[in-house]
Amino acid sequence: MVGARRALVTIALATIAILSAARSADAAIYWNSDGEVERANNDGSFYSEHWIEPNRTLSPTPTGESTSVRGCEGIAVDSSHLYFADAMHGAIVRADLNGGTEAAFITGLDNPCGVAVDSSHVYWTDIEAGTIGVANLDGSEAQREFITGVGEPCGVAVGGGYLYWSAAPTYKERQEANEADERVHLEDYIARVPIGGGIREKLFETTEGLCGVAVDATHLYWGGFGTTIGRAGLDGSAPEPSFISGIDRPCGVALYGSQIYWSRNNPLGREILTAPLSEPGAVRTVVPHPFEVPCGVAVDGVQIQAPAPSPPPPQSHVVSFGRQRHGKGSVTFVTVKFPQAGTFTVDGGPALRVQTRVPRPSPHVILGPEEVVLRISPKPAGRAAKALRAKLAKRGVVQIVLRIHFAAADGTTSTEREALSLKGRPHRKVDAGA
Repeated sequence: MVGARRALVTIALATIAILSAARSADAAIYWNSDGEVERANNDGSFYSEHWIEPNRTLSPTPTGESTSVRGCEGIAVDSSHLYFADAMHGAIVRADLNGGTEAAFITGLDNPCGVAVDSSHVYWTDIEAGTIGVANLDGSEAQREFITGVGEPCGVAVGGGYLYWSAAPTYKERQEANEADERVHLEDYIARVPIGGGIREKLFETTEGLCGVAVDATHLYWGGFGTTIGRAGLDGSAPEPSFISGIDRPCGVALYGSQIYWSRNNPLGREILTAPLSEPGAVRTVVPHPFEVPCGVAVDGVQIQAPAPSPPPPQSHVVSFGRQRHGKGSVTFVTVKFPQAGTFTVDGGPALRVQTRVPRPSPHVILGPEEVVLRISPKPAGRAAKALRAKLAKRGVVQIVLRIHFAAADGTTSTEREALSLKGRPHRKVDAGA
């Protein structure tokens, strides 16, 4: 009996070791949104918020903001650089793997979206222009109209001598279809063309909004703004539209080894997730709450090393959260305690409006040890705020996260993060028989 128990313990320990090894970091994962890049190891360790800050050196596009109809910004990585779309400034940005950026790497674009890279070129889609561009890895010989006449191209991938992309019907195609039959509904699609030139092939069509595209040696994968990740053979054969199902807005997709990674592009439920290609139902979260809403995803084989340990901040600098109470109309108040003079700013994400109870300019000035009451509520407008209000109406309570950035008078700085709750008044169900 003792021998049997020892055998069972040995098996259990071996199983734990195998599971631990399967989840240990062997690569870094990068994602972007609103012109900034965040990163972590692919086991979730060493997550860096605002790793590459939004660019403030280029002038914005003539409209002053991205005109994207899909809200996606792609990212790609090779052995030495990241390449990502900055839709706000109509640019493709290149960065080294330490985060040093070339903001004006490729400029003069209307609304760049997807990005892909191979051993010699970087490729991108431009939603507004309806084009796919290409340039050498150093940015030279850029062809902004390498492929033209594409309807709202979003994701792009390269492999096996082909360029793949996701797109929607062009305005001309929609117009012609409506003239032929007003009931015709044209769908988003995946297409490809030989890199050296040739005939375009439409490989797959769907009613779900498409975005991210990725390829490996045998399959093509796609995600978007529905509830599934699909895949097919590289020529579009044997399509599996629900290769991974029951997920939410898998905007960007990337492959590394035997895993597929994707972003959950939902302002109220943003995540970076992964699953084994051999067991697509075994979904797990890599990063549960990225600061920005993630879009494009890329993975490489370079792990992020542990930073040198830094001494903890002195107690004279620790910011703490006190009592939280709920007011009327989805308003929450929370007390924040500051130990000394300094300044602070608050990040509440795209859906929240955070104000001091007593108005003061930002960055907010603290004259000494002080308690400050923050007033938190949904923003009055915007997609993220609308989604937050809908969730409050349905559930009554929503978890939120605040980040306090404090620059103390003694020269030290820190960021404190606190999970709070926002309360609303859920809609009451009416009994039809009443």
